[in-house]
This record gives sequence, C-alpha cells and structure tokens, in this order.
Amino acid sequence: MRVLMTILFCLVAYSLFGQAFSNRYDTLEEGAYDTSSIIYNEDGLTIVGSRLDANLDGLGYFDRVVFSRIDEEGLLVYENYLYEPYHNNRSGFFNRASKVGDDYVFAGFSTSLIDNGDGTFSADSLRPQITRVDNSGNIVWRKDYFISNHINQFFRAIPALDGGIIALGQSYLVDSEDEQVWLVKVDDEGEVVWSKEFGVENSKDFCTKIEVFNNTYLITGTYVISPGTQRAQMYQVDSAGNVLEEFTNFNLEGSPLFSYATHSISNEEFFVRLPKILESDDLDLENHVGLMNADFDMLWTVNVDLNPNDNLALYNADVNDDGDLIFLGRTQSSEFPANTEVVVGKVSYEGELEWIRSFVYSEYGIHILKGLDTYENRIALSGFMIHLPPDNFEVGEQDMWILKLDEHGCLIENCHTGVEEIENTDFKIFPNPTSDYMYADLSNYTIGRGEAEFILHDSFGRELQRVRIVNPEATYVFPVHDLADGMYFLSLFTETEKLNTQKITVRN
Repeated sequence: MRVLMTILFCLVAYSLFGQAFSNRYDTLEEGAYDTSSIIYNEDGLTIVGSRLDANLDGLGYFDRVVFSRIDEEGLLVYENYLYEPYHNNRSGFFNRASKVGDDYVFAGFSTSLIDNGDGTFSADSLRPQITRVDNSGNIVWRKDYFISNHINQFFRAIPALDGGIIALGQSYLVDSEDEQVWLVKVDDEGEVVWSKEFGVENSKDFCTKIEVFNNTYLITGTYVISPGTQRAQMYQVDSAGNVLEEFTNFNLEGSPLFSYATHSISNEEFFVRLPKILESDDLDLENHVGLMNADFDMLWTVNVDLNPNDNLALYNADVNDDGDLIFLGRTQSSEFPANTEVVVGKVSYEGELEWIRSFVYSEYGIHILKGLDTYENRIALSGFMIHLPPDNFEVGEQDMWILKLDEHGCLIENCHTGVEEIENTDFKIFPNPTSDYMYADLSNYTIGRGEAEFILHDSFGRELQRVRIVNPEATYVFPVHDLADGMYFLSLFTETEKLNTQKITVRN
C-alpha cells in the first residue's frame, strides 16, 4: 500500500507542471461564503454556492446564490449573485450543480422572509426551487415546486435519462414524523412531468445523492427509525421514477452503515461510501469505500482512516478517467480552537489506498471543502476557510477557497515521488539547494501530535516562519519563493528543547 501524507502551508501556489493553485477569494465584502459545488471546464472552473450577506440593500441578512467562474490560472473572472428580495436563496443543502447542455442547473430551496418592522425578519414558507442558468450565470428560468400542506426541499438536480431534469429532495406532511424521498422530473422549461415519493415506512428518509447507473438512477442516503438508529438506504429507480430495487440495511462485519454517495465507473460496477459505526461509540466512525457490481454484491471494501484520532469526515467523491475513486473530507483537532484540515485521497479500482494528502490555507483556521470534480485525472476542489489567529479566537471572515491539483493530488510538482535521503540527519529536507518550495520530513522522529514545531530563520537569526506539528506522519512544505538567495536554517523544537537544525540554501 502506497500512502503519502502531505500538509501544505501556502497562501497562493503555482507549480511548474501546470496551473495548480491554492487560492483564497475575498471580495472585501462583508458576508460568509459556502461554495460546495465545482465543475471542471476546459477553460477553467465553475463554482456554485451561497453567500450570507450582511444587511443586503438594507433588507436584513440574506443568503444569495453565487455563480462564479475562475480561469485555468486561478483568477476570478466574474461572480453573479442570484437572489430575490426578502428571500433566503440557497442552491441546496449540499449546493450541487450539474451541467445540462451549455447551461447549469441546481436545485435547493428559498425561504421567504417577513419584515417584522423592527429591523428583524421572520421566516415564512420553504419553497423548493430549481434554477437553470446559462454559461455566464444569467438565469434562464427559476421555478418553485410548492406542495400544499407539505414541507419540501431539493438537494440536487441532474440531467434526466430521457431528456429534461431530475431533482432529488425530501417531502413530508406538516407535523408528520414520516419523511419521504422526493423525486421530480421536469422538462427543459422546468414544467413538472411527474412527481414520486417513496421511502422506509415510519422513518425520516434523507437521500442526497442521485447517480446515473446502467440506464437507471441510483439514489443513496440514510434513514432514521428512532434517535441514534441510522441505516443506509439505496434505491434503483427507472426513468419513469418507479423503484426497481430497494436496499435499506447495509452491514459490514455486523455493524450498521450509512452511505451518502455512489459513483458509477461503468454499467457494471460502482463505488459506494459506507462509513461504519464502531461498536464502542455510536459517534465514532470508520470510513469505508467499496465497489459493488450491477447485482449489488460488494466486491471489496477498504478503510481509508489512517489514524482513528483524526476524526475524519468524508463529504464527497468522484471517479477519475482511470476509473479510480478520489474522495474528499476533513479532519478536526480536539484542541481549541478546533482547527480543521482538508483531506484528499485516492483509492484504485482494485481497492488499494494509493495516497492521502491534507491541505490547509492557514496554520490556524477552519478549512472545509465539499465540492469535487475531476477532469483528465486532474482534481478541483471548492469550499471555504476561516482564519483563526492563535492569539485571537474570534471567528474571522469566511472566504471562498479553491484548490486545483494534479493527478497525483499534488499542489507542488513531484510531491508523490517521495523524500530524498540526506546523510547524517535526524529529519530530512529536500531539495537542497531549493527554490520555490522546501519539504521537511519527520519519518525518523517519534513526536506526538502538537508537541513540536518547525521554525525557519535567516542567517541573522531572524524568525521567518513557524509551523506547528499537526500530524507527525506528514511531510511539511514551506514556501520559499519570496526569500532572497542565501543561507537559511530550519530547526525542530519541542516545548523544552531544540532537537535539530538543518542548513538550507535558497537559489531563486
């Protein structure tokens, strides 16, 4: 098994192999981004999400749908804000957008607000919505699909097998304990063709993923029978919305599982994510992915948790051109403030965990990426980050954060090739001499999490960078492209002593 962990501390990174980057987008407006849908285009990236704006046009605090385009070098081309006055407009709980011809479609909900007359607003009705926009983010149509005496919301919309659009959501009667899977077919103009509801009787059904597989739809999610009793569910549905197969009790080694996504790789097999609830703690999970065939037999499963203390949560996955699974999630520290790291990994078609890498934008902060798309094996990720200075734990501004990686999950060229051996050292650095970036590896040390840190000094002893050891199994990357040519020193410290110092030559 080939596994490489890499943590990157860089503000903006461009590599020699192409336009890989890690960019934070702050338009200097007040508000909080949540961008969790990304689509890879030949000329760049399309991002759909939402933004909570402070006192928009004097109307109060509102969510606006944001449609953004970013070019192949990571530059923001434009942003379109799609909103209605006195409405919170969300592109969906998971903010998933799909390409339909030359347009984009996304489903969600809009909440109308009532002006209370004292500067505050109250929520009125929840309106499920489907929105279609053109390539420039202009609305082609946006329609509501309200059902009387029901509470409805959409999670995702995709192109239908027989033309038009399929939207997946949730529907239930007001004051009802029974929440159903809701599937709606609309034509290219947004007019309803049919509407279906199904699910586990006397349960709360929560399916958020729909995937085309073998000329049918696969719908996956969870259902809750009682508090603390959560199970996986999967439905195979034909083009008319009829349920062909129903699976509502997945188990692995006798433990309950729940699945949020399927990812087809052919008409014969598909990946499925099946987190396993550990027997010892209902809140403790092991994250498994598996491969199933068209008969819904599990061919294999693999646990992608390297360290059970990392509190790994998986958000999304996609299949690259080679038929391998790329998964996306985050880890969260138990320290205060609760810093999070983005985790990206690859599982081969044969079931081998090939690599896992973690990314942060700021050493201290919250980092969550939920949008994922692959193109020619390259990887694009979208989400947000919040910087939390170590001396000030107040929540900072929430900005859009986009990562674009190569086929190896690298932000920096050749990060997958391993560590160059350097004689007579306790920790390893490479390359040396270096330019742009420098790697530091801790494989020869036994250091606990949070017990040590790297400090980079210049030849005059001035401190330039300080990086806390978040994961002792990681390879750390230092940006040095802004440093002048010369000699520098990287030291490894614990709280009580200096363990080692390496001399570095920078040649930019």
